[in-house]
Amino acid sequence: MTVAPDLDPDSLDAARLYDLFHQGKDYSADAGRIRDLLISHGVPRGRVLECACGTGSYLEPLSKYYQVLGFDADPVMVQAAQARMPRAQIWKGDLRDFEIQPSVHATLMLFGALCYLSLPQVRLAAQCMRRALRMGGLALVEPWVGPSEFVGGEPHMAVIDRPGVKLVRQVVTRREDGIAHVDFHYLVARTGRPVQHLVDTNALYLHPRQALLQAVLSGGFVLDAQVDGLMSGSPLWVLRAVENLGGGGSLLDGI
Repeated sequence: MTVAPDLDPDSLDAARLYDLFHQGKDYSADAGRIRDLLISHGVPRGRVLECACGTGSYLEPLSKYYQVLGFDADPVMVQAAQARMPRAQIWKGDLRDFEIQPSVHATLMLFGALCYLSLPQVRLAAQCMRRALRMGGLALVEPWVGPSEFVGGEPHMAVIDRPGVKLVRQVVTRREDGIAHVDFHYLVARTGRPVQHLVDTNALYLHPRQALLQAVLSGGFVLDAQVDGLMSGSPLWVLRAVENLGGGGSLLDGI
């Protein structure tokens, strides 16, 4: 179980709120599953890149066994990940247009990160992943919900109650033209201060699973396996890099 860090009322930025409302997620156990998959598919050690790494909660436990790297489009998330792992290479980057040298043994794209991209953009991201990988390297990709799994219109609420700080997150999701609108409303109440209202807007593509998988495979991959994902009800695709799109070396180099 992830231990909730101390709550500093003066440091409640977007990354801090994200971590607080995901503090029940067992990242260490998830990282153990990721490592087991990497080992069973030929990557017991080496360089592992997480695309859209957020605050680095997956990379931190993986760093005990791998040289980890990561990037995210949100500079606040990048700053939090860098603070969490000051020795790791973490940078601000775009899923659709990133490069890494030397190439890596595995890439991770977890927690439905591809839902922020249209299918043509997914193809670009898949090509970038392939170019980042050594020949025969692995990509673990966890898709978000598809159109048949998405249920909109229901209210959801989470509450954090600490001395001097009360936090509420509410959302009512909706679907429009194949896109899920997930706008989180935060109320932040702190001792001696006015209540603060923050809004985090998200427009997420509801890709049919098969169409999404084909878009990822088009980047130069084959599907090695499909297993249960880290999110409830989601699969996790284990993909093997097969086409040479510029990734240097072979899988065994450096292992």
